[in-house]
Amino acid sequence: MSNRIGSVLVLCCLSALAGAAELNGELDWADRVTLSVPVSGIVAKVSVRPGEAVAAGQALLELDAREVQAHVAQANSAVKKLELHRAEAEREWERAQELFDRTVLSERELQLAEIGLNDADAAYRAAQTERVAAEVALECHQIKAPFAAWVLAVPVAPGQAVVNTQHATPLVTLAARERMRVRVDIDAAQAATLKLEAGVGVRVGAQRFDAHVVHIGLEPTGSQRPPQYPVEVEFNVPADTQLRAGQAAVLELP
Repeated sequence: MSNRIGSVLVLCCLSALAGAAELNGELDWADRVTLSVPVSGIVAKVSVRPGEAVAAGQALLELDAREVQAHVAQANSAVKKLELHRAEAEREWERAQELFDRTVLSERELQLAEIGLNDADAAYRAAQTERVAAEVALECHQIKAPFAAWVLAVPVAPGQAVVNTQHATPLVTLAARERMRVRVDIDAAQAATLKLEAGVGVRVGAQRFDAHVVHIGLEPTGSQRPPQYPVEVEFNVPADTQLRAGQAAVLELP
């Protein structure tokens, strides 16, 4: 009796394994970006090298921003000065309003005080706008990591001129550290069994990761027969694990 039960269990396990498909694929970056700046200038500082890990928000590269920094300082001074002028114009208007209420001041003089306050307020708000524009221009002289990433390439060096007139010059290329993808080609029958966001498994060497389907191709890759369709799955990479694009991976389909 026990032998029969054991045989049944073995057959069930073999049946389950036979129903699962394992396909050979290749790792790729889930997010890869090439960063630049919308301005021209001289590279003043490169803070990273290819192969380094960077945190989200970390400074990667800076252009010479001394001129723009001077504009920011000038804008800050203008805002402070016009803020004082606006406060004084507001006090003058309040005094004029008080005198008008006591019938000591004419309506014309009250209107002039109100016009002075409006002019001072408009100048103050314009100075604030100029300061924001200067601060944005300053930010455009620096590149920060948009997410935790590996630095793939930095094709520039300090002292190099960056001319962004017709197209942006690539300055830093990053790949997300926390997510990777596996791409495989499957036939139409296998593709029909999959759904977006469906759970699958990925093995890279001795490591196994839980993944989900993010792309199921509708057009075949190449001209092979029967046609093969691209499928991509994505998975999270633990902080203590380093994987590389191009590594062999096995995709476990249900």
